[in-house]
Amino acid sequence: MKYWKYGGALACAMLSGCASYHAHYASFDARNSAGEERKFVVEWQSAKYPGWIWFDNETTPVKITTQCSEYELTFRDPGHSECSTEANAIAACGRVGKDISRDGREVSSPTQVCGTVTDANGATHISELGREIMITVSCWPESTTYQDGDEKKNIDYLKHSIVPYTIKTIEAPLFDMNRKPPQLSDNICEK
Repeated sequence: MKYWKYGGALACAMLSGCASYHAHYASFDARNSAGEERKFVVEWQSAKYPGWIWFDNETTPVKITTQCSEYELTFRDPGHSECSTEANAIAACGRVGKDISRDGREVSSPTQVCGTVTDANGATHISELGREIMITVSCWPESTTYQDGDEKKNIDYLKHSIVPYTIKTIEAPLFDMNRKPPQLSDNICEK
């Protein structure tokens, strides 16, 4: 059985089209926790295997990038971070001593959930997400900037909300040069 598994993997690697690789992404406008209007990009990648092979579909974490900010909000599957295991959800963990929870208290445990991603079908794994996702953020940064020498750097992210942000995503072949996540302009950041 062990040799069949490795032989099958080798055969699959030699066959073109064994897995389909996709980029999933969207760009949307919203406010950050400081109340500033910003652009956001949500993205992840997936590898989907045909039903006749025993490999599980694979994904990268879901990341939300905020215009003018260095911080990426990262959502992981259950079992891939302390808070996602606790919540049994696609979750982003709070940063101890750096985030404030919905009840106004400082996040004191790395198992505290500060955000979740799902869809209308209640997906609990990234590989299950449909093309319309719902993002809930339940924390905000204690400080939206930090000092780096003479420069102030921004670490703000998507504003917390009880009502989920509903975002329609695009699914495209991973290596399609004409269809890929948009780049965020930093022109507005100087203002």
